Amino acid sequence: SAAPEYGERVSFAVAVGDVGARLVDRCVPPANLSEAGSLKDCRLDRWWYVEKALLPCTSRILHSALVGLPPNLDVAAWLREVPRPSSSGSRAWTDGPLDRLL
Repeated sequence: SAAPEYGERVSFAVAVGDVGARLVDRCVPPANLSEAGSLKDCRLDRWWYVEKALLPCTSRILHSALVGLPPNLDVAAWLREVPRPSSSGSRAWTDGPLDRLL
């Protein structure tokens, strides 16, 4: 496939990668992502999307649009306390509040 031209939109998804890997090295075409339970080792980095896309929006909504919430409500701190999946793929982390969503 040819390299994209300047200004051309490129579809990509952020895949799970090695600790410390650059974001650009973890971006893959969406077709390269594997389904759950597949032997292919290219999985969507769900936590990246939670932290970079969902968390900022959620925080803005909770702190600006809803009246009556405690001013010290810290969605980022709550997310940091949620159990994280292990790199081995073990499902032992599913005891947290996000287990049904992720």
